[in-house]
Order: sequence, then C-alpha cells, then structure tokens
Amino acid sequence: MGIRGFTSFVDSNNNRLLQDHNLHCTRVVIDGNNFYHFLYQYLHVKHHYGGDYDVFYKKVKEIFQMFEECDIKPFIVFDGGYEADGKKLKTTLTRAKNRIHLAGFISHGGRGRILPILAYETFKTVLVDMGVPYIVCDFEADSQIVKLANHWHCPVMSNDSDFFVFDLRGGFILFDYVDFRLASPEDPQTGKTYHCLSVQLYHIDHFAKEFPGFDKTLLPVIAVLLGNDFIESSLFENFFHTLKSAWSKSLPQRHQRLAAILSWCEDYRSWEDAVEKILTYVPKESRDNLRLLIHRCIRFYIDLEESFSLSDFFDSDSNTALQQRTDEIKSYNGSLSPSWFISAHRSGAIHPFFLNTVVLHRNVLLTQVENMKVASSYSTSERIRQVMYGILLKDDSCTPIDNLSGRSQDTHVLEYTRDESKNLKKTLLESINSLPNFGQLPGLSQLGNISTGQRVDMILEVLSVPNTFLELWSPPLQLLACVIVYWILQSQPRVTRYHYHALLVCIILLQSKTRIRQLKQNSRHYKHEQETDEVSKDDILSSTSNEGLSDPKMQSKQSCQKADPISQICVQSACEKATESQLTQFLQKVDKHHAKFAPVTKCSPVESAITHGSSQFQACLLDCLHLNQLLQSPLEHPRPHTFFSGVFLYNFTKELRSRSKPLSYISDILGPKSPMSAVFTQMESLISKHIGEDCFQETGTGKKNSKKKGKKKGDRKKTDYAKSDVCSENSDNDLPEMVQAACELDNRFSCLLLDV
Repeated sequence: MGIRGFTSFVDSNNNRLLQDHNLHCTRVVIDGNNFYHFLYQYLHVKHHYGGDYDVFYKKVKEIFQMFEECDIKPFIVFDGGYEADGKKLKTTLTRAKNRIHLAGFISHGGRGRILPILAYETFKTVLVDMGVPYIVCDFEADSQIVKLANHWHCPVMSNDSDFFVFDLRGGFILFDYVDFRLASPEDPQTGKTYHCLSVQLYHIDHFAKEFPGFDKTLLPVIAVLLGNDFIESSLFENFFHTLKSAWSKSLPQRHQRLAAILSWCEDYRSWEDAVEKILTYVPKESRDNLRLLIHRCIRFYIDLEESFSLSDFFDSDSNTALQQRTDEIKSYNGSLSPSWFISAHRSGAIHPFFLNTVVLHRNVLLTQVENMKVASSYSTSERIRQVMYGILLKDDSCTPIDNLSGRSQDTHVLEYTRDESKNLKKTLLESINSLPNFGQLPGLSQLGNISTGQRVDMILEVLSVPNTFLELWSPPLQLLACVIVYWILQSQPRVTRYHYHALLVCIILLQSKTRIRQLKQNSRHYKHEQETDEVSKDDILSSTSNEGLSDPKMQSKQSCQKADPISQICVQSACEKATESQLTQFLQKVDKHHAKFAPVTKCSPVESAITHGSSQFQACLLDCLHLNQLLQSPLEHPRPHTFFSGVFLYNFTKELRSRSKPLSYISDILGPKSPMSAVFTQMESLISKHIGEDCFQETGTGKKNSKKKGKKKGDRKKTDYAKSDVCSENSDNDLPEMVQAACELDNRFSCLLLDV
C-alpha cells in the first residue's frame, strides 16, 4: 500500500521532515482500514488461531478512551468497494496470493501475521459502542479523507504513504509516529497540565523546505516513478539509468534512487513537462498507453473527487445527509442501485462485500490459517453466499453470453480463493434464485416490501433451522445458535465434538468475564454477592452493560431480562444469576486456556485439524452476518468479541481431546449445579437434539494409547462421549427442551496489509 520506499525515506530523515507535536483538542480524520490493521499488530493481539476478538475489542476501546481524555475527536473514514476500472486488480490478486502463502507458512510454524477475518466487524462494534462517527466511501477513500481534513484544517492519521504526497493543510501523522501513552505536559501560558498524545507531524511544506530546489507540485511524479498500487516502477528502468546525483551516494542504497529523482526534478516546474521528458526514455510504441496511465495516477493525487460530501455527513444529521444524496452507483450490467442500498453502504450498515458484488460481480475471499491441504473454509458457507448473490444480482439480470455453458461473469459472481495446492483459484459461482419453501428471492429493489418475519424465514431456510428452534433462544443468541447448527451440518471435513463444546464454553467464558467486570465496577451494590445464589432484578438491571452478545442498537441490554427463563436460553441471564464466587472459580480454572499462549514454531506448529474447524465457523459466521445485514438485520447481530477467542478455542479444544470424559471435565470447570453449567447443558442438548448424532468427525478421545490397547480403549471412550457424561444433576430438571517474504521487509506493519 502506498508509495514504495517513501516511508522509510521519511523515517531515515525524521529529524528533518517531521516535527514534534502534542496532539489534543482537535479533530482528526483517520484512515479506518489502515487503523484497524495497524492496531491489531500494535496491540499485540494473537492471530494464529483465528483472532482474539475479545482482547482486540478491549484494547481498541482503550485507545478511543485515550482520545477522549485528550479531547481528540476522531472521524473514521473507511474504503468502500474496488474501483470498477480494475486499476488495482493486479495489486489485489498479488496480495491474495501472498496471503495464501503466508497463511500456509504460519500454519507450519513460520513467522508472520494475518489479520483475522472478523477484525473489521469487531472494530466497527467499538466505534458504535463508543459513539465514534464513521462512514464508508463508495470506493477508495484517500481523496475524500484529504478533502474532509482540509475542510476542517485538521490532521490526517494513517500509515499509508500516499498521504505524504497530498497537500494537507493540517498535516499528516503516521500511526508509527504516535506514542499511544497518555502524556500530561504543562501549558507554558497557563501553567496548567493537559492530556495529549505525543506525535510527530509531517507537512508537505516541511519537505519543500528541506529540498528548496524542488517544486512540491512534482511530488505526484515521484510517487509514480517509485511505484504504487497503480503503476510499477519497473516501467521506468531506462529513465533511472540516466539519473545522477552528487549527494545521493551518502544515503543508504535503497534511498539513492529517490534522492536522484529529487535532484532531477529541480529542473522542472510542472508535472506535465516532467512526464513528457520521462516518456522520451520509453519505446515509442508504448508511450501513449503509458502516458494515459501516468496521468491517471497523478490525477489521483491532485484531482480530489468525491462521490458525496463527508463534511455534510459529519456536520449534520448523518441519516438526513445520506438520504439527500442523489449519486448513482451502477451495477455490473448497468442497472442503478436503489437509494437505500447506497445509504446502507455509506453508513456502514452493510459490508463493502455487497458493493463489490453488485458493481464488479467479483469477490476475493481472505484465506485463513487453516488446513491448506483441504478445500478452503469458505466452501462451507458457499450456499449462504449463493443466496446473497441471488438477491444482489436479480435486478442486474443479463442473458448469458456463453452459449455453451451459460456461465459468464454477467450472470455469475467470480470468486477468488485458495485451492488445495495453496494456489489462488477463481470460480464462477452461480447464484441461488429461489428457496423451496420461501419461493423466488427478492431483488434489492423488492427487499423493502418483504416483512421482517419473511426475512427471518429466509435466513432460517438458508441455515436449515426451523422456527421452533429459533424460538428457544433469547434474541442475542438466536442467529449465533443457527450459525453453529449450519457450521456443524455443512462443514467438510466435519468438525469434532471438541470444536463444538469448546465454542459453547467460550460463549459462557466471555460472558462471565463481562459479568465479573460489572461486579467489580459496581461492587458497592454487591456487598453480599458471595452469600446469595441469585442477584435481584434491580441489581441485574443496574449492572447491565453494552457488552452483551448482540448489537446494542437492537436493545440487547434488556433482551435477556425479557426472555422467558423457562422457554428461552440466555447466557447473560445465567451469568447474572451466578454468584461472584462461582464466576471467579470458573475463570480461575479456565485461565490457563484463555490467557496463556504457547509460541508457534516449526517444532511446535499450529495443529491445522483444530484451526480448520474454527476457520470454518468464522467463514459461516461472516457470511451469515452479511446475509443478516443485507436483509436489514431482522435478527439481532452477534458481536464477535462476546463469544470468540481464538486462543481459548484452540487450547480448550486440545484439552478436551486429551480427556477421556470431556463433558465431565467441562462440568467440573463450570461448576456442578452452577448456572453456567446449567446453561451449557441447555445449549448442548438443544443443538445436539437438532443436528443428530452422525454430524461429527469420529475421532479417538483421551490421551494416546499403546498399540495393543488403543482400539479397545478408543472404542470405549468414544461410547462414553456419545452417551454424554455431563453432570447428571442438571441433565433433566434444567433443560428447556483457522520461506518467502510476502511483504515489504522494511515496513514492520506491511504484512498486515495482506488482506485484499
């Protein structure tokens, strides 16, 4: 991402090109995509086992709380879909290939980082919970970020080196040059202390001052020559051979080319003249095409186009501003997207995945750390995407142009994912246009005419879950429970019971941690908590936080209290009924699985059999979240940080696999007769009853046995597991019936940019 080598050049000359600055009492416009990529690594969140979203949520929230203390008002701007002109397709596919190889490298114990696929959803959840304003641009956000920041005369924060070239009135701050620790200097005028973040600020005028013979309007030419996401520097090799600079030899070799270009540019005062001179070193037959490409790249930096005004959105009522927009977004075959769809995209209510589908009929699915020798984890959730494609493409119908097969990108969606040989493969995926019970699927223009009940019915039919099953779960758990059922039924290779039971315990674990935090924050209301078996209704209501299992906009704070405890399963209610002692004992027992991380090395690689099951679940969850978004959220939206911890799931799955009686072990750590044990039994019984006995991968349980006795013991233990040995005290009474460098080595954060 950005201009090749420019960040390292600034880094080597930071004392000349950057100024120390105390950031406080100001607006800042933040490159959203860049920020959550950066934070996942900066905050040292684990990634090997699919994502520790609970940790990520907590630490990101602390960053924004720090902004509040410094009176820094962040405005987050996300990229939208890929441009229809395909100018970044080559870059996108290269990153997808690199991500595949990096995922395979990590799974075999190699070093590297891959951003987990639910990090974006988790980051947005923090923004909603903290009230941080954000918006999603139609396509690439850079130019709109620049216009907004210049409108407000405030800084831009990003690690994208493209912003070094833009003329930003308030300056540019790299995340790498922010000290995310609260500073409290003294105001020299008033003598009072204030909170701030210590940063280093770049301004294009600093650059012009350090190179006085250089015209700053030529910086886009340098960006083109060095290469960026749109153009390769290798196209200018003949030109580079002619460059000379008397002082460049004193610089590191990697910066000598940039210094030589700066020296050469001193002879020019317009970028047009400089470009024409550069083209004289290009073969005549290639000049016209290259001229067009160069001009397009340069205008990216100087023609700041915007599809809609971000300042109107942020400075006024956001919903009103979006509804007043009349911008048109055309689909792949030329039809116009309905206004509600455009507004939902820009407000972040739906994922950019949908815009890519509508405009490009193309999606790139991000490879996870999984078993690279079997089909991609996304094959598990393929049916969900086919249904979404049926809705998204219906209003954009076109007669197939391939008379032989009837398959073309006009009528299908081109998906890029990995194959079993760790290669990037593309597949034309056919959409599903009707469901047996629901009938013909609506198009985008018809969704507004479909009732909430019909939308729920559509989701349930896609996931093969009856309404009677849904009704037994409290609203915050409904969609999650349906995804678990779909995951178990559809996964190939099949998941194990260990995966399944570890996930259920993880849900209880993270809700228990939330409850403990509430009790500590409100300790004055719970003096006698350890002496009682239940907390009062008033105490429950007073301690409810916005960290429930679903979106707070859906009033998840009170959903569990409204649930009928006899007919609906609610983990939040169970944890609220538990005593502080019961919660503490449970958390102490599982701490080794949640808090401790065993380093992944070549001698101790990731067990792909475990991570693949988790990756399959995440793929199902991601696509189901998207489907719920597309249908305008008829079911409460699950929040990944409240039920998914990759480290815990990996460690606990391994632990269950080593146990001869895994359900007895679960009962012991949850606490016999505790509300947590009861709700686990309820969840396990209800889901198992729905999916049946033959949906899991048959694996031997317990520790490895000798060759002579292995078969006999394995058979016996497998039978014990099937009979379910979870605490019999609760069994009846409590039931409601996932080496070559794949990134720039001089940028320690570049590996995180391997999502596409």
